[in-house]
Amino acid sequence: MLKIFTTQLLGVFNDIQKNNENDIEDSARLLAQAVISDGKIIVHGLGSYQSVAVEAVEGENKLPKAEYLKNQDIEPMDAVLIAANENNQEEALSLARELKNKGCPVIGIFENAGENGYEYVDIVIQTGKNRPIVPLNDDKKIGKPSSMASLYAYLAVYLTTIDMLDEQELY
Repeated sequence: MLKIFTTQLLGVFNDIQKNNENDIEDSARLLAQAVISDGKIIVHGLGSYQSVAVEAVEGENKLPKAEYLKNQDIEPMDAVLIAANENNQEEALSLARELKNKGCPVIGIFENAGENGYEYVDIVIQTGKNRPIVPLNDDKKIGKPSSMASLYAYLAVYLTTIDMLDEQELY
């Protein structure tokens, strides 16, 4: 079972990389720009994608100048990263609309951006409509990798951002 899970999970990661390569790089560029211009990186996660916010602000792979979304002033030189699974999509898009009106770039890591996702978010990284990936004997499947997919997408953005800052000798 573990071998099936690993194989299927690699497929999920490969799909994220293949389908979002340019968006990952563009997101990293916006985040690096916020750091370079003395802005902040404001991060908010919803549902199971809260793990992205924790990793970005407190984890081993935290972004420079990253902080949780609170009631702070948000300036145009800041950048916002919102991560949400499909169950929290409407709340995430409402928040993105509000933040985009403040003039700062908004990046979304979403399970499925839907039609409205691109209207309120500057760059969308989609992890895909994750479904359980490990079959059981009765044809049911278990092991939905939503959190792992969101962290993979975040780490792709993080690694690319740090690489850009390192090239500028700012990391």
